[in-house]
Amino acid sequence: MVLPGGETAAVELNSGPLLALSLLWAAVAVGLLLWYCHRSFALMCWGRQGSELEEKGAGGPGGRPAGALDAARKDPGVDHPGLPTSFVMGDSVYLQAELPKEQLSLVLRHELNHIYLRHGYFSGLRGACLLLHWWNPILWLAFRYMGRDMELACDQRTLDQLEPEQRKEYAKTLVELGGAAPVGGPAVLWGVRRSPLRVRAAVAWRPLTPVRRLTGLFCAALVFLLFAGAPAVPGE
Repeated sequence: MVLPGGETAAVELNSGPLLALSLLWAAVAVGLLLWYCHRSFALMCWGRQGSELEEKGAGGPGGRPAGALDAARKDPGVDHPGLPTSFVMGDSVYLQAELPKEQLSLVLRHELNHIYLRHGYFSGLRGACLLLHWWNPILWLAFRYMGRDMELACDQRTLDQLEPEQRKEYAKTLVELGGAAPVGGPAVLWGVRRSPLRVRAAVAWRPLTPVRRLTGLFCAALVFLLFAGAPAVPGE
């Protein structure tokens, strides 16, 4: 085992404790996988009971009709009565049927931006990392904050597409829908339980300029190098 500062310490494990730790890891990993599959199946069942969004008349980004939600998408948008929150699963958008038309359009735009930003793939990646490294508290924190950052990034892109009056309505929608209960599983959700932070970010919105984008990439690269680097082992 390598300690901070590069010092090494010998740790001996006989077959008994090592086997017990392996079984514990496998049991928790299988349990998490079963929960994930259960939630996936529940979400798919929800989706089958919904109806296509085309009749609602909400427009997607760029003012396109809802029936052409996105040129790259294969599955239609679906609205469903009784959903606790709107979400994206795969290439499909699932919306609460009770939403007023104005909110429906904004939430739809938000969810389509999740698809554009490929957040479904990142959500699956973070779930796989947590499944394999459930014992690591840093992964639990990363799982939580990655979900928050995906919502904030989606809000930023959505706000960039809106007019000033629409941005006010968007912030109002965040306040009114922010108390929804999470549905869990592999879906990318409509920002549940993060409403105060997202409302503050929406109120303080600024366009995402190239300078801000490059600054963010530079900071991300520094953090990666911080964790990727390691002190030299003495004697090598």
